Amino acid sequence: MSSLFDAVMKQNIDDVRRIIEENPNSVNVIYADRFDIDKYRTPIFAAVFYASRLVTGLDENILDLLIESGANVNKMDVYGYNVLHLAAVELNHNSISENKVNSVISKLINAGADVMTTNNDGGTPLLQAIGENNEYVVKALLKNSSEELRQRQLNITNPDGQDALDIAEDVGNARIIDILRGSNSTNNGVLNTSFNDTTDLTDLSTPQVVPERSSQSSRASMISRTSERNIYKK
Repeated sequence: MSSLFDAVMKQNIDDVRRIIEENPNSVNVIYADRFDIDKYRTPIFAAVFYASRLVTGLDENILDLLIESGANVNKMDVYGYNVLHLAAVELNHNSISENKVNSVISKLINAGADVMTTNNDGGTPLLQAIGENNEYVVKALLKNSSEELRQRQLNITNPDGQDALDIAEDVGNARIIDILRGSNSTNNGVLNTSFNDTTDLTDLSTPQVVPERSSQSSRASMISRTSERNIYKK
């Protein structure tokens, strides 16, 4: 009998539903990577990974079912990633629309995923997304956070002492810099938890007048991502 993790990887919602009905605790069972027993993850990691793939008929029903069945959205893998860190890596521009990114991030945050969790390198999901040049996830994390959490995400620093804007300036992504500057304002303090194909996602990308940072720019704390992506692939 296949594991729940395998059923999610295969995007077989009937098997996913059957396995959960037979064993409700399976939603939080940690499965070892078949190629490296030192790498562990729960089924919701596979659901987030496959939410980014252009698979015929793919939707978010499996992710919804796991969340409804009590999946722990704050379980961490060996890299200290929770599902929001994984989203920062995998929900990229080439494979998923902006509205779908927002839908997935919104569901994870509403389910309790912690935007302030730091991975083994000291990075939050927002800092990870900036390092990945992932504009969509940057927007979604800020858009779906309360004003307090938005400011905390913007102000937290990595082990090198860099905050979100510092890293964005080091990376050199002007659009992300504009998003961060536009978000650093109390005028945007509304928690938006509903996204659909008509949702206006442009308001955070309007630059605000803020003091320019000094160009004291050290190397951004960039996390090695190739091996991290590989642990979620079959």
